[in-house]
Amino acid sequence: MTSLAAKVPSLRPFTLALVQLGQLGSNKAENLKHAREMILQASTKGTKKPDLIVLPVTPLYYLRGLLHV
Repeated sequence: MTSLAAKVPSLRPFTLALVQLGQLGSNKAENLKHAREMILQASTKGTKKPDLIVLPVTPLYYLRGLLHV
């Protein structure tokens, strides 16, 4: 029988970038453009490239139909 510890994946530190989009308007194309710009900014700022970029849930839900997620 194997131990539980053998089944647990090893964890490693990672860099996380949180994006705050600010006020989104009713123009979906502009909202997507702004979100893209913020993601690009988050991916290039700082001393280390992030492993994960996180956006707020509400804008993703709002843009879901546009992004075909």
